[in-house]
Amino acid sequence: MQIKMKCGKTLLLNSASAALALVGVLLLIASFQTFVVLKSIANSLLSDHNFNSLTQSNVIIFKIYLAATGLVLLVLATSYASNGNN
Repeated sequence: MQIKMKCGKTLLLNSASAALALVGVLLLIASFQTFVVLKSIANSLLSDHNFNSLTQSNVIIFKIYLAATGLVLLVLATSYASNGNN
């Protein structure tokens, strides 16, 4: 029974770390996109397709947030991965 529990926990932690890493990489990639690309992605996420908060003047703030969040998620992913190997 102990082996099954350990395998299940390891599988869960590895799945969580893979998901966090994937989202982190996608956010880092998004942080390097142009204003036009980011605006079209943001617009597509809303039902009215009008994300007014993202403008040319504040796109750098959004890029910093995207990059920082991506890095935090990658750090969490490596933390989960290292805990799953214990």
